[in-house]
Amino acid sequence: MSNTLRMVSGADLDPRALNAARLQVWPEEENSADCIASVLRLESHHSAAFVEDGRVAAFVDGFLTYSGEGVPRWEVDLLGTLADYRGQGLARRLIEDNLRAGWQRGASFSRALIQLENHASQRAFAACGFAPADGVVRLWVCSRPLSEPAPLPPGQHLVPVETFNYRGVWLEGKLSAQGLRAARAWLPQGGGQICGVLMPREREDLHQAAQNEGYAWVNDYQWWLLSRLEQGRKEE
Repeated sequence: MSNTLRMVSGADLDPRALNAARLQVWPEEENSADCIASVLRLESHHSAAFVEDGRVAAFVDGFLTYSGEGVPRWEVDLLGTLADYRGQGLARRLIEDNLRAGWQRGASFSRALIQLENHASQRAFAACGFAPADGVVRLWVCSRPLSEPAPLPPGQHLVPVETFNYRGVWLEGKLSAQGLRAARAWLPQGGGQICGVLMPREREDLHQAAQNEGYAWVNDYQWWLLSRLEQGRKEE
């Protein structure tokens, strides 16, 4: 690793430099320097980056969410390394730093949603002790707010989130078409841009319901998980 690279975190990060790096890793994403600046001020988040001469070489953002049962979880949501800096172990070091922040905030476990073809991320998370969960999930998103009321059915849970890319809500639990509508109805109330849901790849009925509600398929993913207890055992 270059001697001029240094890790910077939180309020010391430059949102514009982070956004420039994010757009190099994911050029299809929209410009969101203002969104990143907002995230950097949130106590529930921990963002860090390796920086060289003002340029962001690699970055990560993680944040706390709660399950429907109230279990605190640490979401390693966004991890990226610019092409010129890959192969130096930067992603692994950022994940380790992010995990420490998650445990300090009381998370019981950490998880990362990784695209099936993203083998570089899989290797980095595996090196930090994460393991893939069983099954493949399909991500669907919708940016069409619903103006009419749509109550959330029992057994389903809305998780408001703010990320480098968007402000929105995730739908979790025992999924249904009514839950998909409730997530859309949250958007104008919560000031969100996107609602998203992960469904088992084999549940064609749910995929059809998502399409009917105006959701669009993004890609197929797998959850990678690490419990705080399991990491502690590995470090003993």
